[in-house]
Amino acid sequence: MANILDALGQYLPTIVPGLVLGQNLYLGRLVTEAPNQVVLIQPYASRPPSLTMGGQAIAIDNLKVQIKVRGNPEDYPGAYALANSIRLALSSFVNTKTIDGITILRISTLGTINPMPYDEGNRPSFTMNFEINVNNPT
Repeated sequence: MANILDALGQYLPTIVPGLVLGQNLYLGRLVTEAPNQVVLIQPYASRPPSLTMGGQAIAIDNLKVQIKVRGNPEDYPGAYALANSIRLALSSFVNTKTIDGITILRISTLGTINPMPYDEGNRPSFTMNFEINVNNPT
């Protein structure tokens, strides 16, 4: 079974035109030769799982990911538009989907699009945080 990054890496290109896993969409870390305009999905600390059976069995994992969008040099509007299209696409996730063996119940946006400082290449970037509720298969 895949992990949540693999599942999002498969799913995001189906809902955001132009994203291609391994070309401008990366999981976990960026590669040195990544293009200027790029999307990175990284996991971060999650809240505890939701339990059942008297607190013994994990029913739902509450995973968190951060998505970073970096734009072309001096293209703040383009980078923001890409970040916003990702945010709107993921926050409209309402039906349960099984992607590569992972059953995603819900994707919730945690806050707004966060602008980050321009990097050394004069590229704008933004981050967004999401919580993903996943049905535990056990």
